Amino acid sequence: MSKMIFVNLPVKDLAASTRFYEAIGCEKNEQFSDHRAASMAWSDIITFQLLTRDYFATFTPKPVADAQATSEMLICLARDSREEVDALTKTAATVGGKADIRDPLDMGFMYNRAFEDPDGHVFEVVWMDPAGIPAGDPRLSARLARRRQIGCIFQFSISRTIAVMGPWPDPNCHQAQSFAAPTEWLRGPS
Repeated sequence: MSKMIFVNLPVKDLAASTRFYEAIGCEKNEQFSDHRAASMAWSDIITFQLLTRDYFATFTPKPVADAQATSEMLICLARDSREEVDALTKTAATVGGKADIRDPLDMGFMYNRAFEDPDGHVFEVVWMDPAGIPAGDPRLSARLARRRQIGCIFQFSISRTIAVMGPWPDPNCHQAQSFAAPTEWLRGPS
């Protein structure tokens, strides 16, 4: 079995959440869906498991977070262009989500916007051109050069950390690595 990611999310209204995730590009997998859960495939390796709050609670001894009131995680979705970032964010807002819950981040080589789904789960939508990353930190330059050579995927998090993750099952690039990004990159181009 190939490596996959299943993101389990508690939802208040399963039908409304299913419509939302279909609208932003997911496909419902009926085989793993019922009155308590909707399996929404984003890609061949990433699936959002939408679970009613009561059903979600059966999988954890901890209280189920209310994503409208607290942040539990940030989910980042990569797109192929700035236009796709804008289109996905706009779609999310038109089907029950909330767009631009923080200011967009435009650093020239990377463009990032954020939205919430109807339950308050936060999604960042990002486009990045690794070739356009400014030279600076020699550790970053060396790591990015190596990752470009072996075709890895880059993901930039606004928490001042760069996470470099590889496609599976590439044995040369399977482990996430993080390190601090220079603060001036977060301000974007002047």
